[in-house]
Amino acid sequence: MTKHPTRLAAGLISAAILTLSGCGGGSGSTPPATESVSLSGVAATGGAFVGAVITVIDSTGRVVGTSAPVGDDGTYTVTLAANASAPFVLVASRTDANGETQSLVSVLESADQTVANVTPITNLIASRLSASGDPTKLATELAAGTTEITPTAVADTVAEVKTILAPLLEATGTSDADPLKD
Repeated sequence: MTKHPTRLAAGLISAAILTLSGCGGGSGSTPPATESVSLSGVAATGGAFVGAVITVIDSTGRVVGTSAPVGDDGTYTVTLAANASAPFVLVASRTDANGETQSLVSVLESADQTVANVTPITNLIASRLSASGDPTKLATELAAGTTEITPTAVADTVAEVKTILAPLLEATGTSDADPLKD
């Protein structure tokens, strides 16, 4: 848990970019994992995304893991089903005090990765990977084959978003951090 300051810093930065949006795409997928994998990360919007449940959807559109509600520290853990097929879309959802559902989306391009943060920055990355530009539709688009997520597409999109946010990332000392995994 020595990475919490960096993860939480990325969460704090993310609140500043909620209004950015876009679209993009990628291609490819990896075969199903042969044994279960545990994912962990931080779900935050500047503060912990308390009460959110992280749902992991694989490339076939199946829910392959669900977390317990996110606590005050923003961390979560999900154990994926043994037959989960990467890439994965992670959706953090919670209901606010007004009864409105709030959602943030992230991606994980490979079952080899075990850290996936869910923040407004990862939501922006997911929107740029989505064919429609709507991150909440990314899992459906992936399963339908209208969007494909590859390590190259994700890396290119992360680089693009980091370029857009460069002044903010430099000011917070997080320019070298990968918003999806650090």
